[in-house]
Amino acid sequence: MYDVTLQHPTLDERIYACRGGGELRTLAYGVARAQGQAVTDDRQMISDVGQLRSQAAIDGVGLLTVGEITIKAEPADLTAGPRPRFDRNALMDLTTDLDDAELEAAGGCGGCGLEADQTCVGCGRCNCDRHDSCARPATTSTDPQ
Repeated sequence: MYDVTLQHPTLDERIYACRGGGELRTLAYGVARAQGQAVTDDRQMISDVGQLRSQAAIDGVGLLTVGEITIKAEPADLTAGPRPRFDRNALMDLTTDLDDAELEAAGGCGGCGLEADQTCVGCGRCNCDRHDSCARPATTSTDPQ
């Protein structure tokens, strides 16, 4: 059993439990998918996860970088209490959070999903803010002639 920590430059660390190699492989494939990367060489990924497991068993910690995420695996600390599993919901949360972080890095808002150029014309704020005091631009008539 492994305690697995996902580390990304712009996200908080996430800690999961994996019962064995199969769950660790599922996590590694999920991490690739969450970043929009297709695993094109299954043998290489399986080998990389095997090396991660071996490194964790021998050195007490193993590291595998998939895209911008580092997967850190350690033998499970059974005194630390239960850890969540990397399931479908965790994959969806990771995908959403990575998308939001990318949007925010480009000047948009991950909270409301707006690109940088989609903010309020009056004040430049996103949909997370109220815009009651903004003067809306004059609209052009769309009445059919």
